[in-house]
Amino acid sequence: MKYAQNFFKDTTRLKSDMYFVPPDVFGVFVCTSGSAELMINKKVCRLGINSMLVYVPFTAISFMGSSPDWDGLLVEESIDFVFAAISVVPVSERQIIRSQPCTQISAAHSDRLVRLMQAVSERTSAAAPADNGRNEIRSETILKLKQALCLEIVDIYFECNPDAHKVRITHADLIYNRFITSVFHNCCSQRTVAFYAAEQNLSPGYFSVVIRKQSGRTALKWIEVVTMSLIKQLLSKPRPSLKEISDMMNFTEPSAFGRFFKLHEGISPSEFRKRHL
Repeated sequence: MKYAQNFFKDTTRLKSDMYFVPPDVFGVFVCTSGSAELMINKKVCRLGINSMLVYVPFTAISFMGSSPDWDGLLVEESIDFVFAAISVVPVSERQIIRSQPCTQISAAHSDRLVRLMQAVSERTSAAAPADNGRNEIRSETILKLKQALCLEIVDIYFECNPDAHKVRITHADLIYNRFITSVFHNCCSQRTVAFYAAEQNLSPGYFSVVIRKQSGRTALKWIEVVTMSLIKQLLSKPRPSLKEISDMMNFTEPSAFGRFFKLHEGISPSEFRKRHL
């Protein structure tokens, strides 16, 4: 079966030491063979055949190991599109999915989901520009299929995980979730623990204890990791320039940016860019 390259994503991103889901991405992985263990934020997630992983922006995914035959289908879409498609889904249920990203679904559900994914992919592949004025119809067809896929994912998640609503999201969970969201939005200009603690009206000491207990990392480490993740994304393309990146990330001067990057990565920004282009 041949799929559209711009629809299914390379599953190797789930096999990296740390994959930070960008702030505008919503992803779904359906395991079709083998098994694996991933660390999703602070929790170990075991994926086997007919397991479904749903991840949202600001999720940290670490690969822990897998069987040689581990494989599946991975789809990512913009969060704006997904939120518009699932507007009927209460915000509370979206929080549940974020807190419990892995769920086991039945073979029938998995087959239904995979067939719908394949249908979107095949229709996207076949959507060559038409000479007969039907481009708008084709675009609308693909849009509706993608919207149906989003709703099907949520419906299958709760149908196969009926007790999900019983799990209570703690105050500590909320502190951690707000912190990670804020770091992604503000790390270009704010890189102190005091700033993020003050956002939630907490003392830096208490705030740091909560973050470490929730995630196994200090708040400062998260700030550094997210900052480096963003910088690497910028460096993976030929533009912007190093000077522009330094300015965007609010370093006092390019040399300070270079020292910060080399301290955490072991090589200079220019060397990193050369290796990844």
